[in-house]
Amino acid sequence: MRFLPLAVAATLAALFAFAAPAQAAFMDGNRLHFLCNAQDDRSQAICGGYILGVIEALQYDDETENLEPFACPEDDTTVPEFEAAVLDYLDDNPDELGESGASLVALALMQAYPCGD
Repeated sequence: MRFLPLAVAATLAALFAFAAPAQAAFMDGNRLHFLCNAQDDRSQAICGGYILGVIEALQYDDETENLEPFACPEDDTTVPEFEAAVLDYLDDNPDELGESGASLVALALMQAYPCGD
């Protein structure tokens, strides 16, 4: 699966650096972390759906803008694997949990699924 264009990464990085207070974001890292760690089906569905929504949005940009991706998971990567990658990133970066959930998902995927040259 090829997605997450470099231009989107740069945009997200700029937004991440100058982010508004967390309450301005629909989903911040704290809420995403809580939902992805929750044991109930509803929270798990919201977690997985949110992560997949971010992936779809960034993949759409990749395809429509014909840009090079910077995150390259295998085609058979599963939702639980994406969730684990995001949770690992959130656990390793607690000081970033107040930031936008979408930015954190993108950063987690960049780290977990780097593209080889």
